Amino acid sequence: WEEKDTTEWCKSTLRKCLLETATAYYSTTSADRTYVAMVKKVKDMTGDASVALAGGKKRYIYDFHLGLDFEITDDDNNVVASSSLRLPDINSTTTAEEELEVETCAWTLGPGDVETDASECRKALVMDVRKSVVKFVELFNAEF
Repeated sequence: WEEKDTTEWCKSTLRKCLLETATAYYSTTSADRTYVAMVKKVKDMTGDASVALAGGKKRYIYDFHLGLDFEITDDDNNVVASSSLRLPDINSTTTAEEELEVETCAWTLGPGDVETDASECRKALVMDVRKSVVKFVELFNAEF
């Protein structure tokens, strides 16, 4: 049994993958506008990671908990909504996109009637955040 601590590399890479997450949503309800949701900040990240070699087989072990802030902007680059998401359990047993829990938090909406479009844009962002976590896992497996 051999184990290597990879926590710092994993935290840095996961943060980078999440900060690169951006989603465009094209609205057909509000004058054909496009909204873009972007992760602005990764916060409160805790957890650890390692690679273990047991019986000649590598095992990738990680368990992270974090929050992130995001903003949704319109075609004119005005912030129409901002909020945060919580990812309470990113770990080696729940990495499939459909299994990864993402909690939405209360949000602040800008002026105008954008709640429906902002909500749809947020749903798309949640899907892309899940894809970013899967990308992190792929990078982790390729690196070690």
